[in-house]
Amino acid sequence: MALTDPASTHRLISISKAADLLGFDPKSIRRFIAAGDLPAYRVGRKHIRVEEADVLALIHRIPTTDHA
Repeated sequence: MALTDPASTHRLISISKAADLLGFDPKSIRRFIAAGDLPAYRVGRKHIRVEEADVLALIHRIPTTDHA
């Protein structure tokens, strides 16, 4: 399944998978969640999941430093 596939818009993924998609450390993903910048869902007592579409949308909201 491709990441741009419409069926993947409600796919819940783990924090480590989200970190892999963005090339970040999982701690950074947890910071985004704590700051309210990335919605998260508790699954069971221990597991936290985020929607893949929200993670991909986060890429566009992260400021970059372009030195053109």
